[in-house]
Amino acid sequence: MAWERAADGRDPPASKIGLDAELEGAVTSGEALAYIVLFKGEQPGRIYALKRNIVLIGRGDDADVQIADSSVSQHHARILSRSEGFEIVDLDSTNGTFVGGKRVARSGLRNSDQVTVGSVQFLFLLERPTTATIRLPDAFKRPQAARTTSALVPTRQPMIAPRISVAVPHAPSRGDDVEPSLADMVRKAARAYGFIRERRLVIAAFGAVGVACGILSIPLVPPGLSASGEVRLLPHMTLTATSAEDRWQNNDQDSGQFVKSAEHTITQLELARSTLQKLGSPSPPDPWVRSILAKLKVEEIGEHAFRVTYKDRVSARPTPADFLNVHLHNYVQWEIGKSLRELAAKVDFLRDQLKSVEKDLDHISDQRAGFREANADRLPEDAVQTHTSRFDLETRRAELSAQIHQYQGELNAALEQLKNNRPEAQRKFQWSESYRQSLNEIDRKLTDAYARGLKDGHPEVQQLKDEKQRVQAQAKEEMQAATPTVMRESDPNYQQAQNQVEKLQAQLAAARASLGETDGSLGQVRRVVQDLPRVEQHLADLEHRQEATKQLHSDLFAKLSQAEIQLNLEKVSAESRYDVSTPRLERARKASTLGLRGGLGLLLGLFVAAIVILLREAQRMISQTLASPTLVSRITSTRDRFRDRF
Repeated sequence: MAWERAADGRDPPASKIGLDAELEGAVTSGEALAYIVLFKGEQPGRIYALKRNIVLIGRGDDADVQIADSSVSQHHARILSRSEGFEIVDLDSTNGTFVGGKRVARSGLRNSDQVTVGSVQFLFLLERPTTATIRLPDAFKRPQAARTTSALVPTRQPMIAPRISVAVPHAPSRGDDVEPSLADMVRKAARAYGFIRERRLVIAAFGAVGVACGILSIPLVPPGLSASGEVRLLPHMTLTATSAEDRWQNNDQDSGQFVKSAEHTITQLELARSTLQKLGSPSPPDPWVRSILAKLKVEEIGEHAFRVTYKDRVSARPTPADFLNVHLHNYVQWEIGKSLRELAAKVDFLRDQLKSVEKDLDHISDQRAGFREANADRLPEDAVQTHTSRFDLETRRAELSAQIHQYQGELNAALEQLKNNRPEAQRKFQWSESYRQSLNEIDRKLTDAYARGLKDGHPEVQQLKDEKQRVQAQAKEEMQAATPTVMRESDPNYQQAQNQVEKLQAQLAAARASLGETDGSLGQVRRVVQDLPRVEQHLADLEHRQEATKQLHSDLFAKLSQAEIQLNLEKVSAESRYDVSTPRLERARKASTLGLRGGLGLLLGLFVAAIVILLREAQRMISQTLASPTLVSRITSTRDRFRDRF
C-alpha cells in the first residue's frame, strides 16, 4: 500500500493507515463490488460491503443493509449493479431517497456520491486500487465506539499525529470541490478526542452541575399538564343505497381533508375566544387567545378521526381538561352551524316574518279597539237597541209636546181668570152671601106681612122695603168696590189661582226642558243611525284584515314549527355523527421528567463548559502569541525606532 507523505517530507509510521486499508480489513477487494460508508446516523463510520448485484437497503430484518432508524422505511431503496454501472432505485419510501442533495426515484451512482435515505447519509465507494484516496464530507465524524462495534470495521486503531498534513488528490465526483479523506477525518476525530480528554474534568463538572440544576428545577417549575381528546366523524345512513353494506357511508370528504379542516377550525381565534367566554372570560385579550392556540396540537389518528392535545401549566386557568372539553364541543357546534347554515337562515327568516305579522296583528287589534271605543254608541251589535231608543225618544217627544200644549192651555186659562179677577168675584160673591141671606130674610118677612094682609104703605112693609133697598145698595157697593192689594193677595182663592198659574208655568218649563233634552238625544240617535253603515263597514274591513293577518300568522307559525322540527332533526342527526370523547388528563411521568430535565441541564452544562474552554483556549493562544520571540523582537525594534526618532 502507498502511504501518504507528511508536509515535512518524512514518511508516516507504518501504523498510520488510510481508508483503503480499513476497507481491506472489512472485506477482501475481490469479494466486494462497492462499499457504502455511513457518515451521518446512529453509527457514523460503519462500512457495508456490496457483494451482490441487487442490495436492499431498509429497516426490515430482510434488508441486506439494515439501518435501525425510524426515518428509514422497511424497504427503502435498492442498489443495482448493471453493465453500465451502479444505480439506486427508491422503493416508494416515506421520506424519499436523495443523491447529491436531490430527491430521485432512480439514479446512477458514481464514486464518492453522497446518498441520503431518510435522515441517514452515507458515501458510495467503488472497488478500486488501494492507492486511491477518497475525501469524506466535513460533517463526517466517526467515534471510537462506532468503529469498534462494527463487525465490518477493522479492529486496529490507526495512530495519527495531530500535525501531519495529508496530501489529498482530486477525487472523481460530480463537482470540482475537494473533500477530505477518511484519514483526515480520523486524524481530526483523534485530535478532538484528545482535546476533550484533557478537559474531561471541566466538562464533567459543568455537566454534573447542569444535570443537578435540571433535576432541582422540577419542584421550582413543575411540569405541565396535558389533556387530549378525540373526535370521530361517524358515517351516516343513506336510505337510497342499493345494498345493506352501502347504507352506512361517509361521503362528505376524505379523511385528510376532514382533519385539515378540523385543525383550521379548532385553531381559529374566534372559536377559541367564544370558548373562553363560555368558561367565564367576557373579553379575553388576543395575546392570551393566541398563546392558548399555540399549545393546541391536532393529529390524525384514523379514518375521519383526530386527536387534539393541549398542554399548559399546572396553575393555568382554565385547566387544560376544562378548556379542551368545552372547546371540542364548541367546535362540533361550530361545524354543525356551518352545515345547517341554510336551514337556520330559513328558520330565522320565518321567525322574523312571524314577529312582523304579530306586530301587524297587534296594530290591527289596537286600531279595532280604539275605533270601537271611539264609536261605542254606534256599534253594529247595538243597532237594534239604537233603533229602539230612537222609537222611544220619538214617543217621548210626542208625549212631551202634548203635555206642553196641555200645560200651555191650562196656564192661559188660569192667567185669564187672574186677568178677569174671577177669584175676587168669587170672594165678593162669598162675602155677599150675608147680604143675600139678609135680603132673603127681609123677603120672608115681607111675605109674612103681605100674608097678614098688610099693604105696601104699611109702615112695617115700608120699613122692610127700605131695609131691603139698603141691603141691596150695600151689596152692590160691596160688589163694585175695589179690593185692596193686600186683601186680594191674602185671599185664598186668589192665592190658589196664583199657585195654579205658577204650577202650570213650572210644569210647562219642565216639559219644554224635557222636550229639549229629548230633541238632543233624538238628534244624536238620528246621527248614530245615519253613521251606522260607515262604522259597520270600517269594522268589517278591520275584522277582515285581522282575520287575514291571523291566517297568515297561522301559516307562518306552521311553517316555522315545521322548519324548526326539521332543523332540530338535522341538528340531532349532525350531532350524532360527531363522537367526542371526554378529554383525558395526562401528567408527565417522573422518570421522563427527570430524564428530560436532566438532559436539558446536561446540554446547558456542556454549553457553558464549551464557552469556558473556548475562553481559556483563546486566553492561552493570546498569551502564547504575546510571548513568542518574533513578536517580542518586533515590539523591541518598533520601540527602538520610536526612541531614535524622538
